Amino acid sequence: MKANEAPAKLYVNFHFIETHPESYQPLVTKQGINKYDIEYIRTDAFIEKACDYLSYHLDTSKIGVNYKFDFIEEFRKVMKL
Repeated sequence: MKANEAPAKLYVNFHFIETHPESYQPLVTKQGINKYDIEYIRTDAFIEKACDYLSYHLDTSKIGVNYKFDFIEEFRKVMKL
C-alpha cells in the first residue's frame, strides 16, 4: 500500500487484546470507537497540515513572500529528517 492510499489517521485499540485474547492483535480502525483508542497520524499527513497552517498564518505584511515560502520549505525538510 502506498502512503497516499493509507488513511491519514488510524486508531489502534490495545485494550481489545485483553477483552478478546483469541485475536492476538490489537483492533485497528479508521474511526475512534472508545476511550482506549490511540490515534496515529501518518508523518507526511502531519507535515502537510503543519505547512498548510504556517502558510495560512504567516503574515506577509511583516515578512517577505519569498521568505515565507523559503521558511515553509525549510520547515518541511527539517520535519522529514
